[in-house]
Amino acid sequence: MIHVIIAITIGLLATALLDVFSILMAKYFGTPKTEWRFIGRWFLLMRKGQFTHGHISKSEQVQGELAFGWFMHYLIGVSWSLIYFFLTYVVRDASPTLLSASLFGVVTLVVPYLILQPALGHGFFAQKHPRPVAMPILSFLSHLTFGQAMYLFYLLSGLLALKG
Repeated sequence: MIHVIIAITIGLLATALLDVFSILMAKYFGTPKTEWRFIGRWFLLMRKGQFTHGHISKSEQVQGELAFGWFMHYLIGVSWSLIYFFLTYVVRDASPTLLSASLFGVVTLVVPYLILQPALGHGFFAQKHPRPVAMPILSFLSHLTFGQAMYLFYLLSGLLALKG
């Protein structure tokens, strides 16, 4: 059970480091910040059966959407960490590596590229986004950073020693 708690903590920390990375990218390179209110809106409007949007910014606002967007962001980060933990220790019977964590982070791009961006009205791979080249690159770097942050925090937690 302690390993699940550690994996949850690692997911929270890796997501927080991803957010720091995004803030730095926005500050120094002018990359667009993620609009967590739109993510919250997307999830909250699912209750009404609305899963796709012409453009999420034009969909009706929902009370609490910003907070819910942040909550879902961290819940998803924790979920990815738990999945990585399960795949690494249970399925592969191995320890995390920088390569496997980096690749896992990049593989998580499947969800935003093929599900989230189209559902928000940005098309596959964010091709209809106002910055169609910048968004996939930023997403790639962000998810790579997330995977590497998971590895860093697994390393710091001592979980690497589990299989050692």
